[in-house]
Amino acid sequence: MSPYDERCPVCGFRWSAVTLAEVPDRVRGATEEIIATLSAMGPRVTERMAPERWSALEYGGHVRDVLVSLRERVLLACASPEIAISPSMFRDERVDLGFYARDTLEAVATELRALAALFGRTVTCVPTGLEGRTLLFPGRDEPVSVAWLGAQAVHECEHHLGDVREDLARTMG
Repeated sequence: MSPYDERCPVCGFRWSAVTLAEVPDRVRGATEEIIATLSAMGPRVTERMAPERWSALEYGGHVRDVLVSLRERVLLACASPEIAISPSMFRDERVDLGFYARDTLEAVATELRALAALFGRTVTCVPTGLEGRTLLFPGRDEPVSVAWLGAQAVHECEHHLGDVREDLARTMG
């Protein structure tokens, strides 16, 4: 199955339903909602609601780092005339090794806003014709395009918005 035809089994997201033109607004909107939800959690924002889940603040830190990683992948794919190989982000290791331990709500909120804006500007600057450039994405068998990377940013933001909303609901009852 092409990565463009996929649907997330958890949130129902469809990569093929997202155009590159809508990526900046959707990323910005979802990150603002994440920030609002994190803020609404108060001091429980750092609490893990279940052993298999990250804290809401860790999800926020993950989205921040995803935007950094995906932006670099967009730049790599655009700059490489051949299929580029993208390194792993090591998402679980970032949490497990404590790299999010000193994050604060204020820092994550500031960084999410800045990175959503930066990612949006990057996507709007992709030269015509390069949205189809590809790279090998960790964990995938076939190359993905710049357009897919934009959709992946939307998926990460919107999917993890669902995670932090679920954490908020758990704190309320």
